[in-house]
Amino acid sequence: MIETISKKAMISINNVWFIGADYDTHSARGQIQFLHGVKEDSNIIGKPVRESEQKTLITDLLEEESRLWQGISKTYRNEIRRCEKEERKNTFLLSDEILANPNLIDTFEKTYNEMFAAKGMKDKFNRKLFIAYARNNALVTSVAYRSDNEPVVFHSYIVDDKNARFWYSCSNFREDKGFAEEIGRLNKYLHWKDFLEMKKRGVESYDWGGIGLSEQTKGIAEFKRKFGGTELVYRNCIYAKNRIIRWILGYYLNKK
Repeated sequence: MIETISKKAMISINNVWFIGADYDTHSARGQIQFLHGVKEDSNIIGKPVRESEQKTLITDLLEEESRLWQGISKTYRNEIRRCEKEERKNTFLLSDEILANPNLIDTFEKTYNEMFAAKGMKDKFNRKLFIAYARNNALVTSVAYRSDNEPVVFHSYIVDDKNARFWYSCSNFREDKGFAEEIGRLNKYLHWKDFLEMKKRGVESYDWGGIGLSEQTKGIAEFKRKFGGTELVYRNCIYAKNRIIRWILGYYLNKK
């Protein structure tokens, strides 16, 4: 389990991941607790302000490498092989390496915001939370490069010793068809490299960070399914200790 404190409008928010069988929100840190990916067998003590279900895919990294490989669609395997033959480069950075490389964070943030703006979506890179996870030793990132060493695909994961949850990801967005196809191949290649690196480091569960049901996210969900994995439904839960904060938060969430 990991707990990471961040602040918004002077209110401390505890983002909690990978909880075990029991979790007491009354004794937990933070004025607000955001419990991510709560499984059915978890017992949460406290009254939630809000609960919502989320469907995701889980890849079991305890599987043999050959079985993981065969679980990926044939088309994707061919694209990954092409990147390997072309000797494309990738890097995998731990939390301390991320913090020591502010240029990486700058490029990640710029690429992420530009990609979603180009798609007409309102998602924004939360730099403060990104850094908070890194300072808590709970973040890893990976990068894939074009042949000219330009970094073009970025992945990030929230991690503990046994679990990894796919979080922010982005790629350079350009209209050129050939460039877009190259980026698509590198994205698949980077996921495969992430599998292998995390497996080597003892990570057992690779959570794909949700699969949406809307038309807008349908293509992303199908992309993730082509890597195999098992579908799972879990809850995301929000709690607040203070009665006034609980009321304000409930009012705000109901308006959205």
